[in-house]
Amino acid sequence: MSDYTEAIKRLFPRGLAWDNNPIKDALAAAFAKTLKALDLDAKALFLEKFATKQKQSLGEWENQLALPDRFSIEDDTLSNRGFAVVAKNHSKGGQSKISFHDLAKAYGFKIQIITFPALICGVAVVGETVGAAPLEATIKILDYADEAIHVGEYIVGSNLPTDEKLTNFIGACNRKIAAYGKLHFVTEV
Repeated sequence: MSDYTEAIKRLFPRGLAWDNNPIKDALAAAFAKTLKALDLDAKALFLEKFATKQKQSLGEWENQLALPDRFSIEDDTLSNRGFAVVAKNHSKGGQSKISFHDLAKAYGFKIQIITFPALICGVAVVGETVGAAPLEATIKILDYADEAIHVGEYIVGSNLPTDEKLTNFIGACNRKIAAYGKLHFVTEV
């Protein structure tokens, strides 16, 4: 008899009012199968709190975030799809420096923001861009050269995994910037 069956049988009432016949055991065993399935689903759902490890709710997250989009990579493994969900969800943040640093961290990069305009409230009117010029920023990716080339691991013409990460990171940053903004990316070599 399983632990689930025993747990359910302990919940049944005791005493003269409850008949102790084999139907009770069959009923407990039937409920135990459902309880075990529910318990396993709850455990799997709890483990999926990390989007990069999702399996059951990944499709729902992708629908909610309109993925795949034009910045999505073509490799549609579960881990890459989960990574895209995390990245797009992080990219929903503001256009502050810290939000770009958080986005870079989600992709595994360290960045330095070289130029970033200050937001000045009350300067623009409705329909105009904020400030005198469009939002323009320069982001330097500090650790790109460390990961870019691994000698002997790739064949000629293959894409490096870091190139996909970089492409996705740049796409996520471009989604954060408003339509009137422009980002420049510099890699350290």
